[in-house]
Amino acid sequence: MNQPVVIIGAGLSGLYAARQLSAAGREVILVEARDRLGGRVLSGKSDESAACCDLGPTWFWPQWNPRINALIRESGIATFPQYQTGADTIELRNGEVFQQKKDPRYAVDSKRVRGGMAALIQYLSSGLHDVSVLLNSSVTAMHLQEDASIVLTLDQHGISAQLTAAEVISTIPPRLLAQSVNADPPWPATTVSAWKHTPTWMAPHAKFVACYAQPFWREAGLSGDAMSEIGPLSEMHDASDSTYALFGFIGLSIFQRARLGEQQLSNLALQQLARIYGEAALKPSATYLKDWTADVWTATPLDATALRSHPVYQSPELPAPWQNRLFLAGAEFAPTHGGFLEGALESAENAVAQLLIKNMNYTQTVIV
Repeated sequence: MNQPVVIIGAGLSGLYAARQLSAAGREVILVEARDRLGGRVLSGKSDESAACCDLGPTWFWPQWNPRINALIRESGIATFPQYQTGADTIELRNGEVFQQKKDPRYAVDSKRVRGGMAALIQYLSSGLHDVSVLLNSSVTAMHLQEDASIVLTLDQHGISAQLTAAEVISTIPPRLLAQSVNADPPWPATTVSAWKHTPTWMAPHAKFVACYAQPFWREAGLSGDAMSEIGPLSEMHDASDSTYALFGFIGLSIFQRARLGEQQLSNLALQQLARIYGEAALKPSATYLKDWTADVWTATPLDATALRSHPVYQSPELPAPWQNRLFLAGAEFAPTHGGFLEGALESAENAVAQLLIKNMNYTQTVIV
């Protein structure tokens, strides 16, 4: 087969699909709009070697995530349980702060990856020796040709380029696919509507991380788990890895976050951590704030509204002309683990299997 498979998006799903296709003997080109690999997997770093905390996905659950668990075991990367020893903290709307003993009945076996989830990205990318990677390359159009090949138009720092593929696997969120990629033949209105109504997991969220030399909250008998009715952080946890850290999900709306700006928002977050954990929280060694709503390769204007519950994602249904040429993967196209890292792997497996089976059936037909 002369033409490669082009995978759009070099996050966990795209990297995993590239590895599987390369192992099956296919030529693969991985196209990524960002200047880095990983997609929504991102770790803040306190220095050049030590990951401070995940700014994207943080946890996995071995009992529910067999693919992630198997990949981590294969990689040899160390894992550790989420720190939950000690009392939880609650900050009420009236300003009262109190601690309560953690109820063991509600403990969940949440695990984390040593070095952050970015360690998995590094592991996968280090094995892609035969895969071509194009960074800073966003796909703006796909044209299905008469010979069933697909011509992709890329924007590389304002310069247009073209790439011809035998098949394409897209791992970008459906809203971005509907908004950013022009298709010929065009996506039907019903397909575009369905994609636009599919929320992008994590897109409305913003995370704040503060790193410290000492775990003063642990020394005070606190687990690091906290909830607040005041904010700006609505939910907080111990984020310690190679350095001690606390992180929180910012509960303010996208409009409130934009009005405050990163510096004021970070200052307010530190003041809140001091109210909850003590004055030592005002002296971090490093802080990080990642607003995913402001990330143009993650969010669209439709993602401005915060999710109130976990969306139910469904298997993709493509219009007839694109079937068996374009395959959809990524966390939002996973049938049973949508939105999670497990779903990113699940959808990649499904897309690769469908692609390889299609080619196997075509080869058998030609031979017959």
